[in-house]
Amino acid sequence: MKQVILAIRPKFAEAILSGKKKCEFRKAAFPKDVDLVIIYCSKNVGKIIGWFRVKRCRTGKPEDLWRLHELDGGVSKNEFDEYYSDSNSAVCLEIRCAHRLDPPIDPFEDFKSFTIPQSFRYLAQEEHRFFSRLIKDPDSPDLDAYTNQKQGP
Repeated sequence: MKQVILAIRPKFAEAILSGKKKCEFRKAAFPKDVDLVIIYCSKNVGKIIGWFRVKRCRTGKPEDLWRLHELDGGVSKNEFDEYYSDSNSAVCLEIRCAHRLDPPIDPFEDFKSFTIPQSFRYLAQEEHRFFSRLIKDPDSPDLDAYTNQKQGP
């Protein structure tokens, strides 16, 4: 199981967590064997707000991926075309299930050497241990450990 952190803009992160956005589009090549994505909500939020399981990672031409995912991509055609305006290749992470963290995690408080991913990055060892304990069942969140840790005994 490979886990990565993605920086995702708030509008799209919320759409993923609400179930309206069933896939995440990327420009950069993406490892095919990733099955868990930790969502770092970028811009003014600056927190880890959830995660999603990857059903499949597709690569191809932007127009081909648009034809496959225009109804579940969670973006308009204009947003999609603008995003891929200078790119001949596209990546689409199809989302199997998504879960919200409540409360969200401030990674700068919880991890001593957190860095914001430019495109994506693999989890650091301490992050991997933390999320492995937090996410026990692959399809449903177990937030008791995190909630109890934050609130104390």
